[in-house]
Amino acid sequence: VGGSSAVSGIQFKNTVSSNGYVYYDNGANMNFHTNGTERLRIQSGGGISFNGDTAAANALDDYEEGTYTAAFVGVGTVVLSSNVLKYKKVGNMVTTGGQVRVTSQSGVTGGFKLTLPFTSAGGLEVGAVRLYTVNFNDAARGPICYTGGAELVFDMSVDNSSSSAVPVTTSGYYMFGITYQTA
Repeated sequence: VGGSSAVSGIQFKNTVSSNGYVYYDNGANMNFHTNGTERLRIQSGGGISFNGDTAAANALDDYEEGTYTAAFVGVGTVVLSSNVLKYKKVGNMVTTGGQVRVTSQSGVTGGFKLTLPFTSAGGLEVGAVRLYTVNFNDAARGPICYTGGAELVFDMSVDNSSSSAVPVTTSGYYMFGITYQTA
């Protein structure tokens, strides 16, 4: 343990050499070193950076995981069940997925859309979809989901030239997984 008015820290060493140390540089950062090289920095402005990187833009400043209940987005009423979806947010990247089942619907126009746990940056990230007991056009192939602001849009290719919204089907199961960047 040692220090001055500018820097204080803890040094870990054996009888031969100094193997590692932790120091606080008087209000700016806390740094962790091994073998004389910085491995981790807790930045004063928030976030953790690695291997000597000092840029605030590169600091990992958020981690969260949990569950959320999605809601149908669109015209009409849709009742969903089996609707506890998981997410993991690291920095500004979110991975989410799960399964919902349409229990009932009325007055629906348009395709199947759900809310996201965090608004997307709008980069149209594409995810995987599996549908079970969902009625759709026989020419439709390759269901996907993609982000659109605060929505997750379910879509499919038709004849390799156009797309068609995945329909809302009572008793249909909609399973998905997607990773996207937050706004």
